[in-house]
Amino acid sequence: MKTTALLPFAVAAAAAIAACSSSPASTAGAPAATAAAATATTAATRAAAKAADGNITIAPADGMPPGPMKITPLSCGKLTAAQRSEYGTTAAAAFVYRFSNGSNTLVAAPKLSVNFTSGGAVVGSNVTAAITPVSPGQSGTGEVDALGDSGQGLKFSGCQVMSYALVTSSGVDPSSFAG
Repeated sequence: MKTTALLPFAVAAAAAIAACSSSPASTAGAPAATAAAATATTAATRAAAKAADGNITIAPADGMPPGPMKITPLSCGKLTAAQRSEYGTTAAAAFVYRFSNGSNTLVAAPKLSVNFTSGGAVVGSNVTAAITPVSPGQSGTGEVDALGDSGQGLKFSGCQVMSYALVTSSGVDPSSFAG
């Protein structure tokens, strides 16, 4: 995993949930600045997903709380030899993403849950296997292998980000956050 410094960003938890929502963000009761930031982040994330492959969707939050990570889809499909080497995987295909740690204090990384789809049907699901936590204000990349329960490669045409858990130095937080 590569990490790079980020400029401080004002969009925290409210924007993270908005960025990963498949419908316009609900900002009822939120300050106007937060609502504007959430709307801008939602548009930016959808544009990134469309530019990445056009076959990436973000599942509805369905009451899950926002988390401190901003997830940006990068690709959904075949991995290059360089990507397999970078992520230490033998999988032929995967969902690749960038994440930004918006926490003020938590050293963490998101362990994503992703559905792999074909024609609207889920053909398999998986989670991020191994990822290194990053400091607040840092970013990194991760991937979720497109492998079935017995390790077989999946035949799929799309990726749907479902949710994520936080990985810290003390393990995986049992809470899930909106993807």
